[in-house]
Amino acid sequence: MNPPYHFVENIIKPLLRTHRLAVAGILAAVTSSLAAPVGFTVSPPETVMTSAQMKERGIREFDTGIYMIAEREQCKWFSTCSKTPEGQTISVGPRDEPFSYLAECGVQIEGLPNRRIDRDYAGNFGWFANVYDIGNGHVLGFVHCEESMKDRTANSVEERAKDHPNPARGAGVYFRFGLALSRDGGRHWQWLGYILEPELSLRDWYMGAKANINIGYANYILKDGWFQVYYRDSHWVDGVVKDGVAVMRAKVDDVVRAAEAGKVTMWHKYHDGEWSEPGLGGKFTPLNIPTRGLMHGDAAYNSYLKKYILVTRGHKWEAVNKSEVQMTTSDDGLTWSDWQVLYQDKHLNDYPTIITTGDNSEVTGKEFYVYYLKHHDRIMPEKFGQVRFDRVKVTLD
Repeated sequence: MNPPYHFVENIIKPLLRTHRLAVAGILAAVTSSLAAPVGFTVSPPETVMTSAQMKERGIREFDTGIYMIAEREQCKWFSTCSKTPEGQTISVGPRDEPFSYLAECGVQIEGLPNRRIDRDYAGNFGWFANVYDIGNGHVLGFVHCEESMKDRTANSVEERAKDHPNPARGAGVYFRFGLALSRDGGRHWQWLGYILEPELSLRDWYMGAKANINIGYANYILKDGWFQVYYRDSHWVDGVVKDGVAVMRAKVDDVVRAAEAGKVTMWHKYHDGEWSEPGLGGKFTPLNIPTRGLMHGDAAYNSYLKKYILVTRGHKWEAVNKSEVQMTTSDDGLTWSDWQVLYQDKHLNDYPTIITTGDNSEVTGKEFYVYYLKHHDRIMPEKFGQVRFDRVKVTLD
């Protein structure tokens, strides 16, 4: 990790001009204590589900990561399809063939309140953003929610333009995280409630904030009995919408207890050194790393490094030479290393998820996999094409 830019520019450099020798020693000491980059090797990519296999199973288009729960010799896999049959997909199979048995396809989350009627097909539009194995067949689903602003008026955008300062918002989307619970291994899901929305309120965004405020996915770690979820938040800074990597948390026991009762518990965002702000609209303090790819990724603990790891795509709708899968590491879950490129090519490699080689879905070791959705036949900026799931194996030094 490098010293923060403002620290070097505003403190170190001015001091160097007046106290060059003394400060040079201090700066050397600070630099020597910085963590070295993590060393690793990455295997060539391999395909675990082809586009043809998707079509054979009646699946038109995945638009999410793929999340795993280890279950003896087999694993259970959770993903989301964004086109008919739209909804949650649950499959069973080993790591090299996760869709060996397609258990469910097109599963809806009962009670999910938001809809995307701006699309040309039906569905309640909640995407799996991660899962947590409670045990005994009970699974907690973190849900990425997108609410179409067209839902808020029966009139056309043109009609609303008469009294709205930003009529383009009629085609816009507001983002939240929610939770859902399955009591039968993923065959049925019950909506529990929202747990997160950006600091930038729906009202302020709707009334004129010109920004994409996508929160990404629920990149969570388990730390000292808490869920810590890393995501992308947005707020006003000097009249401009700025984003940052944010984190919120809640006690695992409280979250599970509330979920089993059909409810959600209170989550809190990290702000000014404290976990003091509510998850629903509270303020956040950006962490020391810049956002990457809207923070569509995954996180886990690594027992080999004794660090937390977080992966995400590098960019999305930009030049093809920026289609990376990237990784960062942290000792404490708050201060992170610089982003490092795990894999890159000229296609859109989307929604990377961390898959352990062991029996604990939440802990990785010296080797682990990163699965991702590869849009093979179209390079960026186009999104939908002939997609498949690929993976690479990461081996730490």
